[in-house]
Amino acid sequence: MIKIMPDDNFVIGVDIGGTKTAVALINKKNDVVCELIEPTPKIGPSELCAHRQMGLQDGEHVAKLAISLIEKIFNVAQIAVKDIGGIGVGVAGTVNFKSGTVIFSPNLPFRNFCLKSTISEYFKVPVFLDNDANVAAWGEKCSGAGRGASQIVCVTIGTGIGGGLIINNEIYRGSIGCAAEIGHMVIDKNGPRCACGNYGCFEAMAAGPAIARKARKAIAERPNALILKMAGGEMDKINGESLALAAMEGDELAVGILREIGENVGVAFANLVNIFNPELIIVGGGVAETGDLILEFAEDVVKNRAIKPNSEIVKIVKAQLGNRAGFMGAAALIREEIEGHHD
Repeated sequence: MIKIMPDDNFVIGVDIGGTKTAVALINKKNDVVCELIEPTPKIGPSELCAHRQMGLQDGEHVAKLAISLIEKIFNVAQIAVKDIGGIGVGVAGTVNFKSGTVIFSPNLPFRNFCLKSTISEYFKVPVFLDNDANVAAWGEKCSGAGRGASQIVCVTIGTGIGGGLIINNEIYRGSIGCAAEIGHMVIDKNGPRCACGNYGCFEAMAAGPAIARKARKAIAERPNALILKMAGGEMDKINGESLALAAMEGDELAVGILREIGENVGVAFANLVNIFNPELIIVGGGVAETGDLILEFAEDVVKNRAIKPNSEIVKIVKAQLGNRAGFMGAAALIREEIEGHHD
């Protein structure tokens, strides 16, 4: 039974990703009172066409899932809309922070969708909307690996690759809120096509699907590969985790693939170090959590390729909040909007 105190001053944090959507009720002490997670619905081209014929906007079904989860939080915690100060939302994609619009998302069907007003009009409370990597960066800044640092680059490597910049203790969003699309920094002009339509993006070279693609190609003619065994013998289940497990057993093929991915990550990080001169690069997401090898290879590249003293100052560290970074950062930002100060 959740014990609710009358002065808890709740806000809700929402994290909408390509794979999952998470919603949490958070009190004024930044404690997570309760949280709910559900898979983000997948939708194909034919379903999108059907939705459009019904008059639905692209992404509306994802918005409805978020609204449904928020309503479930109210039921689980036995509170009402009047008990919360606002809702903070992080979403995977390019976000116009000023208008609250999701302009484009490579891994979600949002296209110029005003998600902020959709949620705000439904619940009649203040809503804060930002890119998921921005809110994750703020979560780590406030409650995780970034505490005490003022110059931070946060990189989330999972289904896609997102980025958040903290400059002088503030999120840097650019002219209209679309800055820090780190995943779409080109690191190989002749590289594979990215979901955004470009070629050789960081995301296309090092995110989860890129890792799986490289592994499947490498073992196509090696049915006895340890990587496949670690994936339960199923090619479709090969991912960063199965690679990491095989690498821990000394499998040279797995180590080689992780080295290649790590070097791609390192090239991207070296560019970020040279441009922003951060104190920290905080790395989160499913890929970062599969083991240390990728980051070890990346650190070597940064040491060799980034200019000094930048390369000597920066520390590459793992995120501490895990899957909670997004909704905790979103909650912290809506509280800041409401109260007019930093937590």
